[in-house]
Amino acid sequence: MFEAKELQTSLTYTFNLYAMNEIFLSPASDSLVIKIGVVPSKPGLPQYIVQEYESGSITITWAAPTSTGGWPILSYLIWTDNGDGIWLSSPITVLAS
Repeated sequence: MFEAKELQTSLTYTFNLYAMNEIFLSPASDSLVIKIGVVPSKPGLPQYIVQEYESGSITITWAAPTSTGGWPILSYLIWTDNGDGIWLSSPITVLAS
């Protein structure tokens, strides 16, 4: 067991593990790459801006949350029902731009 201490947030550390006997050193293991970061908090709520209905389609536009929780927003999940109050089993995923 090894414990690395006093690592700095936002830096990426790479570790390679070797075994050593009385005479020889083993080849290196696969590298273990770890980025030290702060555990993000939940992002704030996105805010609806516009909902437009035209010819059987709906366009929804929203503003990104003011708080990202410390990490960039990657995508938005939109849960919807089928119009009869039955929620679909999986969300629509929209990648953040």
